[in-house]
Amino acid sequence: MSTSHKDAAVTYSQSYNTGNWEALEALLHPDFVYHSGRRGDLNKAELLDFLKKTKEAFPDAKFFIDDMVLQDDTLGIRHTFEGTMTGSIFGIEPSGKQAIQDVNEMIHFKDGLYFESWVILNSFYLVQQLGIKPTAP
Repeated sequence: MSTSHKDAAVTYSQSYNTGNWEALEALLHPDFVYHSGRRGDLNKAELLDFLKKTKEAFPDAKFFIDDMVLQDDTLGIRHTFEGTMTGSIFGIEPSGKQAIQDVNEMIHFKDGLYFESWVILNSFYLVQQLGIKPTAP
């Protein structure tokens, strides 16, 4: 595994965990795209805003890296997200409950930076843990 790609992924997680947004932003290519499924694609600024809102709603949130696999400039990561929802997000009031979420991510690097990211997670399971009744898309 490329040490630089592995180090970037560890730094990304640590930066999110501690709220070090400058360090996290420095890992993202200027043309970065986060492919987020239903919400559509997010650019660098939109992703940072989303991550900050998530951290505000789940102030104790942490990402733990469970596994990494590298092929050329694409890194696959299996993360675990853990946090307690004590703040509101996207109009959803805090539940005070803890959630644990498995997250699978594929990251394509360009010029040593995160260039594209694809994330797969089970949103239904997340809202179920928080006691939130899901709504239809």
